[in-house]
Amino acid sequence: MRRLLHILPLIPLLAAVGCTGITRKVGPVEIEQIERLGSSGVEVQIFVPNRSGHNLKIESAELLFHYKGSPLVRAELRGGVIIKRRTENHLTTRWRLTADDPSALLLLENRLRAQQTEELTLDYRARIKCGPAKKTFSAEKALLSEILCTFVATN
Repeated sequence: MRRLLHILPLIPLLAAVGCTGITRKVGPVEIEQIERLGSSGVEVQIFVPNRSGHNLKIESAELLFHYKGSPLVRAELRGGVIIKRRTENHLTTRWRLTADDPSALLLLENRLRAQQTEELTLDYRARIKCGPAKKTFSAEKALLSEILCTFVATN
């Protein structure tokens, strides 16, 4: 589960940072604390420095995990997140997890623990504001194994 929860705040942040031209000025993102909020909520505290001259706001973010092509678990950012300019930010992100099948979260967690991510894919959509510009970033059927290797392997 911990590897799953590392992904939640990273996807919209990476989309924002990678596509706004301030890649060298924001990050790296570090997970400080993860706390479950009941059966369908998660609070993830992160640290992210922003050395750029712009506030970076994640207005919305949604992730959908798929297993063998079928939707499995949806994660939705609750409320926006502002990464203030020229500061080191300690932020709290809250996520709502939903699944049609109650065992879906357990299946996803077990696959991640066993590092069996070959059949897991991810759709994401994030609405980002950087300075005066707003943009929506999205991807469909991104291989979760590649995302984990690239962004989460050292955590």
